[in-house]
Amino acid sequence: MTEIRTKIRTKRKAASLLLICAASYTHIKNTQRALLAREFRRLLIAQSAAQSDSSLELLPGAESDPVLIFRLRNPAVAASTTLALMAAIEAEDWKGASISAEVTARAVLHYGPVIERSGHQKETVSQPGLPSQFLLEIEGSLTPGCVYATQVFAAKLALSVGLDHFRFGYWCPVPLPGGHGTSALYRLDSAI
Repeated sequence: MTEIRTKIRTKRKAASLLLICAASYTHIKNTQRALLAREFRRLLIAQSAAQSDSSLELLPGAESDPVLIFRLRNPAVAASTTLALMAAIEAEDWKGASISAEVTARAVLHYGPVIERSGHQKETVSQPGLPSQFLLEIEGSLTPGCVYATQVFAAKLALSVGLDHFRFGYWCPVPLPGGHGTSALYRLDSAI
């Protein structure tokens, strides 16, 4: 028997990552969670198109996962799109969308590596240095309807567009994965 081996190539790319979850996720029926994820995706795609950003990509995960992770390449577009998304989520008629609970969301923007492996089948594996479990762990300390930025994202955004378009307010220290100390988390708002 001949064994076929496929060479697997791995590429690391830095990207802006949006981690978003519904603040009322535990109050949403299991049968409605996939619908909520699709609605979040629909709203984000609309906001991304409004920003003329075609780089939006949902990273792999189950449709019913409480945290959705999206990749956007440009930090300024990621920040603008996320702020617009949160406004759209607040304005959405969730009862009309067949969601039984009032829906608000919490969003965290992070800048870090995304690992892509290609071989027989192309696969994107997110390893942002900030797992989705992180958002669930700190969810209780985040105000619903707000956008937060990790220290790394805030620095990348400030370096790319300056401080004229966005405001950062220090929110709290957060533990880094693996017990490697803490990092700052900032609340992000538009300065315009």
